[in-house]
Amino acid sequence: MSEQTVRRTCVVTGAGGLVGRHLVPMLAEHWDVVAIARVAGEARPHVQPLMCDLATVDFTNGLPTRVDAVVHLAQSRRFRDFPDGAQDVLAVNVTATERLARYAARAGASHFVYASSGGVYAPSTEPFAEDAPIATPAQAGWYQASKLASEALVHAYRGLFVPVVLRPFFIYGAGQQRHMLIPRLCDTVRRGDAVQLAGDDGMLISPTHATDAARCIMASLSLSEPATINVCGPEVLSLRAICELLGTPLGVAPTFTRVGAAGPAYVADDRRMNALLGPSRAHFAEHLHTILP
Repeated sequence: MSEQTVRRTCVVTGAGGLVGRHLVPMLAEHWDVVAIARVAGEARPHVQPLMCDLATVDFTNGLPTRVDAVVHLAQSRRFRDFPDGAQDVLAVNVTATERLARYAARAGASHFVYASSGGVYAPSTEPFAEDAPIATPAQAGWYQASKLASEALVHAYRGLFVPVVLRPFFIYGAGQQRHMLIPRLCDTVRRGDAVQLAGDDGMLISPTHATDAARCIMASLSLSEPATINVCGPEVLSLRAICELLGTPLGVAPTFTRVGAAGPAYVADDRRMNALLGPSRAHFAEHLHTILP
């Protein structure tokens, strides 16, 4: 794309987060990006950093009056803190999503991409296709409920822009907070502590590197129809296999403790992603260096 070509503008929330840090440089190759984060980001060509608190009522007032797309990655940092963090989860995960959707419609956006979660599905031992049963009210936690509510809010605007809901599975990558699953497993192995497994090998998951998640977001901005799409890596791994892979560069042989029978798996059916966004490329073993402390 030449510099003479008119560049489109995209607002990205959560620009300072794991996926946002991978997405913004990709996006800035072709778009002008308004990068919203909790702390001021670094200015760079075609990126306008904007410090913003999505829990405030008027946060959209500082956004461009015209925009071509919105990518909403931000979520409450207090999603594990129930019930004390429930108000923040509601404000950031749900209310801010609706305000952003309303802003996108008013500003003439053609696309709104919302980062939901693969955790919204009802427990199962089978891979989750996008039409698999969703967690019922009796099964859903506060975080899941907030994501499901926002999915519905975003799709309700389908007559005003193309809504794309992405459901990522276990994203990992450089700089991820250590309390998240895969860094937490890494640190447990490094300390020499036993990793607890349900069944012989532990839960099966579809880990997704942040570069694949960012690439899927880029591709979703070209879709012409509303869609809900799983985002996952190219392989299915057990927690045992993940820990054994992590143990090699750490120089530690992981130890395990069985804590019951095998439970549900969190594995994505990737057929819709492959067809609409393209296949994932980042294999777990090739990206171990992005997880190590």
